[in-house]
Amino acid sequence: MKVLSVVPSYYPAKIYGGTIFSIHETNQEICKSNKNIKIDVLTTTANGRVRLKNKKNKLIRYLKNYSVFYCHDEIINRFSLSFIFKLQNKIKESDILHLQDIFSYFAILTVFFSYFYNKKIIISPRGSLSEWSLKSKYFILKKLIFLFIIKIKKNIFWHVTSNLEKNDLKKLGIKENIRVIENFAFKPSFIKIKKKWWIQKLDKKKIALGFLGRMDKKKRVDLLLNSFCKANTNNLTLSIAGIEKKQMNTIVREKKYLNKRVYFLSYLDKTKYNYLSSLDYFIMLSENENFGNVYLESLVSGTPIITSKFTPFKDVANFSSGHVLDLNENKIINFLKKLDQNKIKKIKVSRKYISQFNKKNIIFKFYSFYREIEQKI
Repeated sequence: MKVLSVVPSYYPAKIYGGTIFSIHETNQEICKSNKNIKIDVLTTTANGRVRLKNKKNKLIRYLKNYSVFYCHDEIINRFSLSFIFKLQNKIKESDILHLQDIFSYFAILTVFFSYFYNKKIIISPRGSLSEWSLKSKYFILKKLIFLFIIKIKKNIFWHVTSNLEKNDLKKLGIKENIRVIENFAFKPSFIKIKKKWWIQKLDKKKIALGFLGRMDKKKRVDLLLNSFCKANTNNLTLSIAGIEKKQMNTIVREKKYLNKRVYFLSYLDKTKYNYLSSLDYFIMLSENENFGNVYLESLVSGTPIITSKFTPFKDVANFSSGHVLDLNENKIINFLKKLDQNKIKKIKVSRKYISQFNKKNIIFKFYSFYREIEQKI
């Protein structure tokens, strides 16, 4: 079975967050576990505003049955001539297409050629079809692309990472051929370092709350900072990690009332799990998440989460592994004050809750999904 995975940008393009790593790790694990499947990835060298180094029109074979071809993009995130030429031939020789995007010319071309060559196709929207995403930018253009895709290609198979995302598709009239397969939990990777610089910034006599993520509008860092500072607590500290230095300086300049209980740690890479495990609670009050890898990364690090009801982890409180809040400033402030007054350190994370994201089970679900589609007439 030959699967072509089409992704506009790919590992190791870290700028795009956890999704890139999830796709790469999933493809790699599927191929490790099943020798009778071959996955080829067609992508570009895009990495934010720059290109990946030493990847121009280059084939990298990660495994015997798993390889990635990085097409040079003349206009980063906008146009790649080699991608256009390569795509048609790769589609012709594949059994199944797996499109990991929807609102780009990469997606339009992939769907068109899947129709032209009568190929089975899976689309993973990766949160792009949520109500929040559709209304955030280029609403009319997104609507036109979506209508083009569902009109030109019948019998599309859809992969979503949560029931929340499945409901997003149902709101758009897509009710069949939807498979929910979550991202799997990575094993925490801790490294030995001489100086734990972030712990020096966290007062361990207080309850340490921490955020880790990109400065995306939907992450609602503004709401978190405003609520934390207005709560004016004595026993809580807050650290903001993972955002670019330029964005960090903008926040500090705009929020002049921030005091010494708010710390900015910039980008974390290898020390990510060390940081998460040092917190009492990971907090990210997203307005919308199709999955949210960092929540799971925190949980496997042993740190409970504080999330919003607009994420797939809104059932975390049922397992006593965290708290779920409304995106209401007053309610968040009251919660923080209560947490401050109780002076409660972090709760233990439920192993039962994490077990539903078992890697072996999720890889089996993916492979079974591919096999099921391959056998359909």
